[in-house]
Amino acid sequence: MGRRPLILLCALAVAVGGCGGPSTSEASKPAAQIVKDAVAAVNDAKGVHMSGTFVSSGKPIAVTLDLGKASGQGSLTVEGNARADVARVGDVSYIRANSEFWQLFAGSGAALLLHDRWLSGSTTKPPLNAFAKFLSIDALLREAFTGTSSHELKKLGTRTYRGQKVIAILDPKDHATLLIAAEGKPYPVAAKGAGTIDFSDWDKDVTVQAPKGATDITGLGG
Repeated sequence: MGRRPLILLCALAVAVGGCGGPSTSEASKPAAQIVKDAVAAVNDAKGVHMSGTFVSSGKPIAVTLDLGKASGQGSLTVEGNARADVARVGDVSYIRANSEFWQLFAGSGAALLLHDRWLSGSTTKPPLNAFAKFLSIDALLREAFTGTSSHELKKLGTRTYRGQKVIAILDPKDHATLLIAAEGKPYPVAAKGAGTIDFSDWDKDVTVQAPKGATDITGLGG
């Protein structure tokens, strides 16, 4: 799975670098400043819960993730029945997937060998780096900076989303819209593009324990 489908949904939260001064009157500011303020809020957050769906290579993917500053965990489900549990602790990534997942992405041999086994590997080397880049707030921030800082942003005004007042910011180039809290700290509330990702539980502690008994994927020739 490539980086762009998920980043199209999340990158607006971190697309414009720099420091901002989060306030309770975001709606009166220009789009770029609102996003800068959201960046500052995200940078200060201890954790966040993300959930939703998007499309990658024509495949519908559902994700549920809890991200801390340098760690994260959760699950993803592809096409309804191919499921994987994923985790990151520091520089080590982990994955445990069912046979349907391995069949879809690695073939029948991998499905037989790896079904329901925890595997571990580097967060910076294939194949586990493909999802590790999204499994911490810091890593997601770094990844989302690439190629988006020059995008023109457009403020669409305020609206109500799931009972919360938000400001909608559109990135026309990526056809993605970020909803940012209009009151209190300007945390991202949702991102809409090739799907919808909701953000909640900002600044709550996220504790991730390394799965026990994980097999180093390099020992399997991966």
